[in-house]
Amino acid sequence: MDFRSISPSAVPAGSGKVAAFGCRKSGPRHPFRAKLPAHVRAPLPVLEPEVAAAIERRKLRSDPVDWQRLTLQDAKDFLLAYCACFVALMAFIA
Repeated sequence: MDFRSISPSAVPAGSGKVAAFGCRKSGPRHPFRAKLPAHVRAPLPVLEPEVAAAIERRKLRSDPVDWQRLTLQDAKDFLLAYCACFVALMAFIA
């Protein structure tokens, strides 16, 4: 039976089947997967560790910059850093 023909209301609640993509939650059905130990068949995390770490880092960021509070000294510092990088790049290329 095609999974698209199964409506969510037609699947019994205790059957362990999910209509989306034809996935089953009742355990391994394939012979190879049935031979695997339980710790290997453990459910995967909802988010990959890298994504979860990135979300945690995002929480640690400072507040956004208020562009109206930038001073002349900020502009001078930016221009100095920009010119220094430009000169270093040109010296590397030459």
